[in-house]
Amino acid sequence: MLKKLIFEGVINHRVSYTFYAYGEDVYSRVFYQYDKDSGIERFFSKGFGFTVFDDRIAYRGFGGSFCNYMFGVERPFKDLIKPEVKNRLIMFGATQRDSETIEFTDLISGEESYLNIFSEGNAVTNYFFMVIDKKEHKNIGKRQEEILKKLGKTLKRTELVKEENDLELIKLIHTVINEKDVLIILFKVYDILVKSLWNLLSKGELTVAEQERMKEIEKHLEKYQIERIRVESIYQNEENQNMVNEYVSLLLKREKNMSEEDESRLKKLRLSLIRNGIPESILDGLERSMKTTAFSTRTEDIKEILDSFISTGIISDEDIIRLILAKRKSLVNRDMSFEQTFLDAGRIIDEKVSKEGDFLLMEGFNKVITYFDRFDTTYQLLTKISFVPETEITENHLRSLIGNYKVFEELKKGLFFEVFFSDLYRDPYLTNYGKKRLSFLEKQIPLIVSDETMLTPSFYALKNLMQEEIYFYKIIRIIKENFWEVFSLWGEKDLDMDYYISKVQERLKEELGEDVYIPKYLWQEVFWHIKKEVFFITQVLPKISEEKNLELKEDFIANSGIDRFYAEELEKSYYSKHGIR
Repeated sequence: MLKKLIFEGVINHRVSYTFYAYGEDVYSRVFYQYDKDSGIERFFSKGFGFTVFDDRIAYRGFGGSFCNYMFGVERPFKDLIKPEVKNRLIMFGATQRDSETIEFTDLISGEESYLNIFSEGNAVTNYFFMVIDKKEHKNIGKRQEEILKKLGKTLKRTELVKEENDLELIKLIHTVINEKDVLIILFKVYDILVKSLWNLLSKGELTVAEQERMKEIEKHLEKYQIERIRVESIYQNEENQNMVNEYVSLLLKREKNMSEEDESRLKKLRLSLIRNGIPESILDGLERSMKTTAFSTRTEDIKEILDSFISTGIISDEDIIRLILAKRKSLVNRDMSFEQTFLDAGRIIDEKVSKEGDFLLMEGFNKVITYFDRFDTTYQLLTKISFVPETEITENHLRSLIGNYKVFEELKKGLFFEVFFSDLYRDPYLTNYGKKRLSFLEKQIPLIVSDETMLTPSFYALKNLMQEEIYFYKIIRIIKENFWEVFSLWGEKDLDMDYYISKVQERLKEELGEDVYIPKYLWQEVFWHIKKEVFFITQVLPKISEEKNLELKEDFIANSGIDRFYAEELEKSYYSKHGIR
């Protein structure tokens, strides 16, 4: 008769575990040992099992480890392109020879620190499993391969891992293995504090006490773990998951020279995900994983610069400028060939410095890297300020822009705006508010350089510009959800608009938890936006769908001043509502 055994324990102030065993005669086949002096615990059967230390876990047996994939964690290409693959699986003693081939060794014992487990695996919960039978397996690698063939597909796809439905999970493993007298042991480790944070984030609306509890938990966690959990929480939103899946599908299309429409959609998805809180670095990682060949820039000139530098140890300001412009172009085109070329050069330089001790070469390379670091910092910050008004900025962020402005201007006058502003202005999805912020920075940065007392007032003015966009779209959403019929008739009927404005402000106060002053000009922008939206939905979109004339949309966006991003969302909603493809 099949029976189960469950044992729970606390390893240290952060890590706890649950041990499961399932199979025939489980009580007589599984053993537990505790050493009071060292605090070491052992779970074993037939010489196989787990040894639990305060800072690590040791294992020996046929099996492996698995966890639910977290969004943003690097994963094999085959897993990345299959939405049905939910979990990461690693077999003891298995090595990846290439992207297609896994080799199995006889090394089925080892140990892993909890720091490594939660950093490389899931930040909350990870599993180790073993398959134990009464046979003697002389070919260890073959047995591991056999287990993988039986369990691999199931373990990588089951939702039971994410749900932490452990009893059903161990039963599933036992059923899929489908061998007589087999015993399954499962060892689950979880980070107590991170799990508490995850549970709070999963709740959505939090009480004041829960918010305080969250702040207290975060004081005891590493910043990168907090970021991983927050990103995963954002990703769990169904809309975000669907957008990520579509984003990956479009990246794969690049191998087949996708259309301009798909490229535009890709850009829009990227912007939507960034606005929803997905870090750009994760999206960049997805693009690197796709190994795209389309849209790749010519890197011959860059290789020529780097080859000359490697051979002479000399790099001019002109060469650095060319490298910076090439880096910018690669980012605009979402092309990773430049990055790979630079990484290859870096490896050659490291080897040459270690062999020849050419520290002048290393000094020059570090100089280029410093410029690239400044480029990355500036590019990311300006992109967020332009496209994501919810971005938290400080005076130090503005101070960083000023410092980098000086450095790039020393290389070449006008280089800062050429590198960072020209492409942002040309981006079709830059909102009107985004343009205002860019224009403001373009004028204010040189002024702050000449008069540092302008920094603080400029910072608050920039924050206000970012806040305006947030208020604008919050007001639009509140109106659409509650008062659309009234506001859409503004100017056509005699309505007490002051009354309805006060109602909107009440809703806004409830949402933000505080009174907010909305200036008169912002209300005017809201009213005119609503007029444009009504006209677009009632006049333009029906005509576009009837005449199949896409130029009408472009004309409307160009002449009305409505944001492209918003107009395309309206278009998508309209077509969905009317069943138009």
